[in-house]
Amino acid sequence: MNGSAVLFITTTAVLLLTLCCAGCTTEETPRSTGTTGDDLEAYVHDAAAYARNVEKDEALAAFSDKNEEFVRDTLYLYAYDFNNTLLAHPYQPEKVGTDRTNWTTPNGLRFVQAANDIAGHGGGYVVYLYPPPDEEREIDEAMKNLYEVKLGYIEKVDETWWIGSGIYLSDYIDGATGELPAEITDMTGLTRSAVAYAHTNGTAALLSEIDKQDGRFTDGNLYLYAYNYEGTLLAHPYLAPGMVGTDLSEYMGPYGVMPVKKGAEIARNGGGFYVFGWENPEKGGAPELKLGYVLPVNRNCWVGSGLYLSDIFGEDDDAAVSEKRTLNDVVAFVAGACEHADAVGKEQALKDFGDRDGAFVDGNLYLYVEDFNGTTLAHPIHPQKVGVSRMNATDPQGLFLVKGLCETAATGEGFFMFMYQDPGDNFTLTPKLGYVKKAGDDWWIGSGVYLADLVDPATGRTLPILADLTGAVEEAREYALQEGKDAALAAFRDPTGKFVAGGHPVYAFTRDGVLLADSTRPEAGDTDCSNAVGEYGVRYVAEGAAMAERGGGYLISTPEGGGQRLDYVLPVDGEWWIGAGVPVAAVVDESL
Repeated sequence: MNGSAVLFITTTAVLLLTLCCAGCTTEETPRSTGTTGDDLEAYVHDAAAYARNVEKDEALAAFSDKNEEFVRDTLYLYAYDFNNTLLAHPYQPEKVGTDRTNWTTPNGLRFVQAANDIAGHGGGYVVYLYPPPDEEREIDEAMKNLYEVKLGYIEKVDETWWIGSGIYLSDYIDGATGELPAEITDMTGLTRSAVAYAHTNGTAALLSEIDKQDGRFTDGNLYLYAYNYEGTLLAHPYLAPGMVGTDLSEYMGPYGVMPVKKGAEIARNGGGFYVFGWENPEKGGAPELKLGYVLPVNRNCWVGSGLYLSDIFGEDDDAAVSEKRTLNDVVAFVAGACEHADAVGKEQALKDFGDRDGAFVDGNLYLYVEDFNGTTLAHPIHPQKVGVSRMNATDPQGLFLVKGLCETAATGEGFFMFMYQDPGDNFTLTPKLGYVKKAGDDWWIGSGVYLADLVDPATGRTLPILADLTGAVEEAREYALQEGKDAALAAFRDPTGKFVAGGHPVYAFTRDGVLLADSTRPEAGDTDCSNAVGEYGVRYVAEGAAMAERGGGYLISTPEGGGQRLDYVLPVDGEWWIGAGVPVAAVVDESL
């Protein structure tokens, strides 16, 4: 885990005063002086071993009995099967036998589903909100103002059920220091120091410092972000360039929490801890539970930080799986959805397709469903789009993506590429190759794969066509830097030269969009192309210049109206930039 970059470290006593959930502080009930993670793990391991050595009914009876050996001070066990049915709970006997799939904590977290996923991979740590027992050792889940942050550990007993237990954050201590884990105090201290910095130096200075990856508020996985209370991103050191100013209030994270909206609510009420799911880019975008801490800066903005559980406990999460896909995976996924719709009917199918935790969400692979008027019929990640006509919706580069997807689906089936923020890679703007298929006379089903996750079906590695494209542009840039602008432009204009022979003719533009070199259009030199518009609305030269100014990347263009093209651009210096492209159809052919 990263070392602290924080000067202000809050004491345990101060932190206890700030413990809250959903923005509401809780009254502390007298509890133990502290429990370590090792204590918790050992407790659950012992219980799981016991359960494997006796009859299941005997184990469940022991776990449900308040007077049995498995209720120890504040520690107790709960048990579930893999259908999310509660099997045992000493303080919630009336709920035993009920389906808890859709039970949520006050901030909307579908905890049982999250825990079930982790248990399915053997077990591990979880974080959630839960009320403590009262003086009579009863728990009332309706008392939303009493919920506190709880760190838990769960373990699979066998293929049919699992058990878990937890420690309230105020009771949890590091075994070596006897205090709260340094990672948590670092997180809260970093957030508090940012508020103090803003009060001394101003909000603009704070936002500028948060944006820096090498700034005082960024230390690897420990960093700050800032939003206004409407959910618009104000500063973030790792989100893709251009994301500042984006409204993320309606982003629905894994397990049912809108983390930005909930963070704003808690900050508005004074700040504190909260729990949510987020895609961990270091684990291929796999969803993971996260403990967050937010504070208000002023009436206009708030700041926060967060820790994945793997940042706190440092465990290797076997649940993290590769999200690499072949295009055949996507085609089969959509085809299976169409078959499901034929089998159960459109109405039921749309409900199933819109279920974030259903069978039609597989990691970063999910369905989006539209009618041919561009109205969204189902979307598990962005349910707020359902019922909204999005025919004129564009991607961040101006591409009419819904129009393109609709027109492609109208032919029966096909592929269409667009730019999209990848939540598994810090919302980096990246190309996404969509596949759509007509499901009925008036609607279609689609899914897609991010270019970064797309692999060659034969080798499981990056597509050669993409490696060749980026390699050609990088080689051309090195040539320009070494040989100079005049020599490079002459080489890029040569229709028989080295920068054409590889199949990726390199072109060059000024920062203002004036064509400097293009071997396929020698007569167009010195033409102002800044207002050139492609088939689906992208001002591809202007967007290429903007992308180059941000350091380079991919661009989707249709400069000759002959189908979509995927370009890769890089800056040479502050005055000009270069790029090359391949037909999207060629990317599809190599992917299948």
